[in-house]
Amino acid sequence: MTTRVCATVTLAEGASRADADRACASLGALAGRVPELERSHAGVHLEGSLGAGDLTWDVAVRDGAALDAWSARMRGGSLADFVRGAVGEGASEAASEAARAIADVEAWVVEPLARRVARPGVPGVSGVAGIKRTNLVRVLPDARESDVARWSREVVALAHHVPAIRSFGLARVRAFGPTEPRVVWTHAWEQEFESLDGLLRDYMASAYHWGWLDGWYDPEVPFRIVDVDLAHLYCPLAESVLAWDAAGVPEEVAA
Repeated sequence: MTTRVCATVTLAEGASRADADRACASLGALAGRVPELERSHAGVHLEGSLGAGDLTWDVAVRDGAALDAWSARMRGGSLADFVRGAVGEGASEAASEAARAIADVEAWVVEPLARRVARPGVPGVSGVAGIKRTNLVRVLPDARESDVARWSREVVALAHHVPAIRSFGLARVRAFGPTEPRVVWTHAWEQEFESLDGLLRDYMASAYHWGWLDGWYDPEVPFRIVDVDLAHLYCPLAESVLAWDAAGVPEEVAA
């Protein structure tokens, strides 16, 4: 079964927008060139993103065995070392510049709990399918399982209150690669939108979001279970990455 890895890429200090664009193009080109990677997509974080890196990079591998094989290639180094080496093998000045621009990479294996995908793989007329938003969070270690299950269901229910969410996925995540990430996230809440307005206006202004769901994240609310430090990342999307590993995943979190 296809496995997806969601990563954040931090660029070197002083990197330009041109460096970011080159890095995205080079990361996208790794599918097929790195044997284990079947799909690859990277996008530059838009203004307002916070909490993790400068790019979101999604990759799909065939199955768990391919994931293990990819991990084995990194022994003795870091994920960032591997990525810089793979990007730099592009045998062009642009590839070399892209490799030099990559300072760090942190990655998480996505283990889906719920997923809904609409019109998978159909880009917009402009060639950009829309916007991907990745919300990485850390559920507090002392949270009760019953509360985590309820929070999970209520997060997914947000999609019913915000029609602008075209596709969504809630997943547990675990760190991937030989180096410990800066923050050990536990869950990823990902959405795909037709436009930036769908995220910044419809989603962020949702009464359900602020009037109820936000309590799970608010330190002043007794039932809060999510750490206040989180990653809110959004970038242009050329195709639906949530469609890559959607097969067999239910639309609702199991009770």
